[in-house]
Amino acid sequence: SGNPMSQMTVDQALQHAIQQQKAGDTTSAQDVLRQILTAYPDQADALHLLGAIAYTAGRTEEGEQLVKRALAVSPGEPLYENTLGVILMGKGQNAEAVELYQRVVRLRGRSSDMRVNYGAALMAVGRYKDAITEFQEALRLAPGDLKAEMNLGITLCQAGRFEEAVWVLRAAIQKHPRVPELHAAMGAALHRTGQWE
Repeated sequence: SGNPMSQMTVDQALQHAIQQQKAGDTTSAQDVLRQILTAYPDQADALHLLGAIAYTAGRTEEGEQLVKRALAVSPGEPLYENTLGVILMGKGQNAEAVELYQRVVRLRGRSSDMRVNYGAALMAVGRYKDAITEFQEALRLAPGDLKAEMNLGITLCQAGRFEEAVWVLRAAIQKHPRVPELHAAMGAALHRTGQWE
């Protein structure tokens, strides 16, 4: 084919980029991903990962464009849609994120991570009851998930269900005693129940 990067090496290069990203070496990861995209401009996984890295580095618009390009190649790919939802929320476009997650969760709601993100988007637009349902569903799929428990506690508190919030957060703190955000949420919930003077 005359292309120096065969499909096998694309998969290897992607794995290499993912490992570098996990190790915190995003510069090397981006270099590898750009090499893949030079050879295969429509390689959806590379587009998505490069977009996720760009967003995390604060290059929101670039991240969004890359993830949307990945979705143009692989429409409906749940991982890419999940990332796009996170980016939309990061831009404060919570209503758009809610719409996106609503569709994705309805089609394939087996991922607890996706449920947590959907719940966070619902919480951001003030739909506490629906958010609580999503966090509970996330916990059914992944019992003990820290993000789901913390968000459930915070949302219960925002919904005025302070005793339940205390109960959820206390259980979470027993499992994850060294997470400052949990203690902060617990303090707020206790304050609202009047147990914190």
